[in-house]
Amino acid sequence: MFNHTIENGILTCAFTGRQDTLTCTRWQPDFKNILDTFEGNIIFDMTEVDYICSLFLRICLETAKNLNTKSFRIINTTDNVKKVFEVAGFDNMMDIG
Repeated sequence: MFNHTIENGILTCAFTGRQDTLTCTRWQPDFKNILDTFEGNIIFDMTEVDYICSLFLRICLETAKNLNTKSFRIINTTDNVKKVFEVAGFDNMMDIG
């Protein structure tokens, strides 16, 4: 799941646990509703995430593409999660740390 805050034009989504297909399918509609009405920068905080699936990668890619000139960052990734982003080539497309 995820919690979100909006402060100073920045939407921060803090994800927890395994972001597998079932989990992503549960929170994706809520995230889409937030994204449809939000105008600003977005941060995905991955501090408490130990696994991501291909659906999570697709959500990240769609989010980055929909923002156009706005900023999208992924922060606080564990080594294992960061490696998945790197293998998928996302480290060349978006700010991942």
